[in-house]
Amino acid sequence: MREIPFALALSGAFAAPAFAYNTAECGAIEEQIYTILDAEFGWEVTQSAGSQSAAFARGCLVTELDVHVEDLGVTYRIAETALLGEGLMDWVHGDVVLPGSVSLQADGVALLPGATVPDDVAWLQDVTAESIYLDARWDEADQTLRVSPLRIDLGDDNEISLALEGQAPAWQPYVMRAEDFAISSVSLDMSFNGMFEEAIAPPIEANGNDLSPQSMQFMAAMAFGLLANVPESLVSAYARDAVVAFLEALPTPRGDLSLSLTNDTPFFPGAVVADVAGGQSLLEAVPDRLNIDADWSPAN
Repeated sequence: MREIPFALALSGAFAAPAFAYNTAECGAIEEQIYTILDAEFGWEVTQSAGSQSAAFARGCLVTELDVHVEDLGVTYRIAETALLGEGLMDWVHGDVVLPGSVSLQADGVALLPGATVPDDVAWLQDVTAESIYLDARWDEADQTLRVSPLRIDLGDDNEISLALEGQAPAWQPYVMRAEDFAISSVSLDMSFNGMFEEAIAPPIEANGNDLSPQSMQFMAAMAFGLLANVPESLVSAYARDAVVAFLEALPTPRGDLSLSLTNDTPFFPGAVVADVAGGQSLLEAVPDRLNIDADWSPAN
């Protein structure tokens, strides 16, 4: 499981003299990440009894991390996590909002064997991730964040990949509110080969929603009717048809779905939500040059 992280470390993408970390620095970086995950998301990260940590040429490596997700009442075990980056210690010291670059890979993510799993999330026992990969860049000068990508590989040709770009001029070290992040582009790519049934449908059905084929056909017809009245500058006919075709493939989709949102200048999604809550229609609230695209490629 070390092949990808160490290939990155030795690739020359990061200059060794500037971004080499020692064991103590890796410990401080890891502790900073654990503290933020707990404070912001309620994820308590601890090292198991057999966990090992190490610093290598351009990053940090830790094995057997346990992550307790408070909201779900479950604990995950991550077999191996590798982290590389530029400016990680500057971030720890609070000298910058975010590190200049971060590449993180977590391999072997699954519920902790033998741990109690609440009945209402028992379906999570069937969901494991072969790997989770994040590559992000932060430009301190213009306060721009680029994530390309955050990718979750669930195995057996099931994958989720997210990329986004935007600006956060109001962000300060340790003060980064989501509502202060202005989006210029975001894209979501998903490959379905059983992922919907195993990882998406169970919590939706647990809330009393009907995902039968008949219900999905009705939803597809509704989506077509709604999107037919949306300007093509916002959602093209091709994108509309792709969304409808995907909905018609539920609840057992097999294929690749791509969704993207772009705008000429960064905009605040929270402002759109506030305008709609204040009485504006969605079409009035969204930016004039916003474009939403979609593509559905069913498996052969």
